[in-house]
Amino acid sequence: MRALNTRLVKDDLLRIHAEDAAFTLSQRALAVEAPNYRLIDIYDLEQRLVGHLDALVLAGEAGLTIAQAEAAEGGQNAAAVFVHVALRQRRKELLNVMEFPEDDRRSFCCRLAEAAAWCAQEDLAEVMSQWMGSSTPFQAVALEICRIHRVDPRQHLDARIGDFDPDVQACAIRLAGELGRLDCLAALREVGGDDADLAAVRLGDKKAPERLHDASGFPRDSEMARSFAETFPQALRRDEAIEAIRGLLAIPGTRRWGTIAIGALGWADGLPSLLNAMAEPLYARPAVSAFEQITGLYVAHEDLEMDEFPEDPEGPDLGSVEEFIDTNTPWPDLMKFETWIAGNQQRFTNDERLLLGVNAWTFGGVPEPWVKYQARYRWIATTQALRQPDAPLPNHRSPVHIDGRHFTRRW
Repeated sequence: MRALNTRLVKDDLLRIHAEDAAFTLSQRALAVEAPNYRLIDIYDLEQRLVGHLDALVLAGEAGLTIAQAEAAEGGQNAAAVFVHVALRQRRKELLNVMEFPEDDRRSFCCRLAEAAAWCAQEDLAEVMSQWMGSSTPFQAVALEICRIHRVDPRQHLDARIGDFDPDVQACAIRLAGELGRLDCLAALREVGGDDADLAAVRLGDKKAPERLHDASGFPRDSEMARSFAETFPQALRRDEAIEAIRGLLAIPGTRRWGTIAIGALGWADGLPSLLNAMAEPLYARPAVSAFEQITGLYVAHEDLEMDEFPEDPEGPDLGSVEEFIDTNTPWPDLMKFETWIAGNQQRFTNDERLLLGVNAWTFGGVPEPWVKYQARYRWIATTQALRQPDAPLPNHRSPVHIDGRHFTRRW
């Protein structure tokens, strides 16, 4: 007869936990950039993720074996789940022989870091210094973990900005920009490139934003292009930003980013340009997001969307994040928007930068509870970071927790 306190392990159930953990990890990575996810939705995803990970860890050797087998079948998220389980079970030796893909290795490192960052500090302590000082790809993972937790590795970061490994260097540059490390600005200028230019703008470089004047030099990578579009207009003089945005709108390959940049600038007189973009299926939903960023309205609640959504238009591959953002953005009803803009544009002054319908400088510190949607946290974080270059970028991707009656996060 089985003792009542004997642990019963079922491999098929553990396999479901491993698969669901990998899927939930990928969903959270998308959700923290999405326009329709609220803090309560992020919290729900995170609690489900933690539950699946805990089940694998508590299952001991059986959980580790299942996680390792799932990782061997391929996929960034499955590999990330295995890293998390191995760290919490103090089996770091299993990670020393882990293979990293040749293609898209930076993305792979980022996903491993996202899962590892859910470990407790004591689980990470014994590997972080080892990884940071190594010459393996885990060096990039360690830098990403520091970025997620907003931890400054100090001299390790200084050395890595000039690293020969492009993935390690990119992670170091991104970390310097998001930590507010002004002392790294000269090194970033020397390195150059998309990552360094974006980090330099966040650190208050007055020269780097001029790159936006040349639409032909805009980043080809969609994640970087969105970061440029949401950041650079705020770092330029208003007249320069408007001129640069018009240049982006004039070229089909950068029209999407020009549309997003109108919202980032908070340009009330740009609402008619957004109306024009809404008439083109490829740019209709980015125009809706820009409209919401300027006005503060949530289109899905304002009866401004189509009753029936059309099929997604054929266009360039924008990557999973941009596609997820588009999928979760309403399709605009053009006639309703025309009526709304004609009757309401005068409410918004063009003399100031608007964010969610008010002066952009209104927002300081953790957003008020009425700011519910995840993309709005990203917009506010970018604004606050540019206002204070020597402070870390507010962490709009940090875990959500309950504070009294509200959902909030470490900002």
